[in-house]
Amino acid sequence: MFTLPQPFSSPNSGLTQIADEKKGLPIVHMAENSKILSSLLMAVYSPAITSMPSCLEDAFELLNAAQKFGMDDTTSLIRILLSHNDRTPLITPDNAVRAYGLAKFHSLAIEALLAARCTLHLPCSLEFYAPNLRILDGASIYELACYRARCRDAVLGCIEAARSGKLPSADKWLAPAPNVDGQSSTCKSLKEPGATPEVPTWWDQHLERLAEGVKEGTRHPSAKTVVNLVALQAALDKHVEDESCEYCRRVYVRREEKFCTMLEDEINDAIQKVQLDLPW
Repeated sequence: MFTLPQPFSSPNSGLTQIADEKKGLPIVHMAENSKILSSLLMAVYSPAITSMPSCLEDAFELLNAAQKFGMDDTTSLIRILLSHNDRTPLITPDNAVRAYGLAKFHSLAIEALLAARCTLHLPCSLEFYAPNLRILDGASIYELACYRARCRDAVLGCIEAARSGKLPSADKWLAPAPNVDGQSSTCKSLKEPGATPEVPTWWDQHLERLAEGVKEGTRHPSAKTVVNLVALQAALDKHVEDESCEYCRRVYVRREEKFCTMLEDEINDAIQKVQLDLPW
């Protein structure tokens, strides 16, 4: 701490060499305010920090200070609390853009990535970013746009893999059902009859519509906005009604929730692998 660079004092500031000592003890001028320093000193007696500041700016400043002083255990604890602050994450889609700007300002790479992931639930436009442009420079906006594009490609890759039956979720969905006497053993409308696996046309078209929405920007590149159980149910119901397909009524109604849960997890895993291109 005593080797940290000290704030600059001009000769006319009224400060003297004597002002740097009090009762024989050195005075160290700190960039952090008293609230941040108090929290850090309490953290020396860990686990004294049990909650995070409710203000995003204060939370990031506390984390930045812990990193600066090499308090690794405290840094890890703060990051845990950032994710579970009173059961509500401090970084949310509502403040994600501001959080990204603050994380960039404090050189917090992990928090910048978390905030960038939260922005995937939001529209990508200057109009939407406008309230936070004072803390976002052009380079930061470009980084977010590039990150979003890579996440979009990851989401599209998952959808295309599902359409080909190359994801575990699709494998479970397309698994042949046991034959039942007197009932159809396959969907009435297959994409490629005789192919393996047998892909129902209505299901393939449903996934194709999801992909088109991601490409056109009407669906944000996140698992929760892409995977839609209600839309899948509607597509299945329409197919069953139009084609009188008893096989799909019997088989796929039981698989809808499981398929959506698995596909959502697969998309989230793909997004987790996408990194930010940061200058540090």
